[in-house]
Amino acid sequence: MNQAMRLRDATPWPVLLIEGHWVRDSAGYVLGSRYKWGAIWDFLQTVQDTGLRIQLTTSVDHTVERLVELENYFQKSHHASVERGLSENNIVAVLCHIRGVSDARAKIILEHIPTLEGIVQAEQDELAMIPNIGPEMARRIYRFWRLSQ
Repeated sequence: MNQAMRLRDATPWPVLLIEGHWVRDSAGYVLGSRYKWGAIWDFLQTVQDTGLRIQLTTSVDHTVERLVELENYFQKSHHASVERGLSENNIVAVLCHIRGVSDARAKIILEHIPTLEGIVQAEQDELAMIPNIGPEMARRIYRFWRLSQ
């Protein structure tokens, strides 16, 4: 889990590719493993809930194919999740790239600092005073802009 969190924090688009064979036996164990698929899936979901995307691949060729697809996807200036209307507000969509910032939390931030420029230039203590942000989230927001430059 610690390695997964370091990966998540190291990049604005964290993705973990896990290559393996995901065939299960009749009891639910993943072949070649001592773990049941349900336990593996619960762990993967827990990791994803922290903001690290997980992709499962089944072979070296599949992994390479997926890496090329991911590179192409993240080279775009916009992403399908925004185009599908998950957020009509572009600033909210940008803020949601920060780990832990949901649409609702982004909208709260915008109520207090109404421009993206203002948010980018805000000091950590200013961000921490916004309701439902607090010091840790303020640190993440502050660092997001400084590490991206």
